[in-house]
Amino acid sequence: MSGVTHSLVGYDRGSERVAEEVDVPDAVLAQAKKLARVPADDPDAIMCYPLDASAARSLARLLKTGVDIERRDYFLEGFADDRSQYELADDARSARGSKALGV
Repeated sequence: MSGVTHSLVGYDRGSERVAEEVDVPDAVLAQAKKLARVPADDPDAIMCYPLDASAARSLARLLKTGVDIERRDYFLEGFADDRSQYELADDARSARGSKALGV
């Protein structure tokens, strides 16, 4: 899954703020996508998918963590990983700087 990272995210029902976030490694992503019922038209699972209590518990077991179903709503969320773009931009700036210095 190049450029996309995934997390199990728990939102506090009272405040609607993120209360917990656990990385979903690529090794369990296929199972996580099944649990979240990610549709075929989102193969990278970049969107946010709600998990019912059973699916949240199952994914938590795969991740060796716990969930608080009574107080939190859980989602499988995909995030664009822009770090590589920043690193490329830094490399390009460094290369331009070296050329300007005649290195």
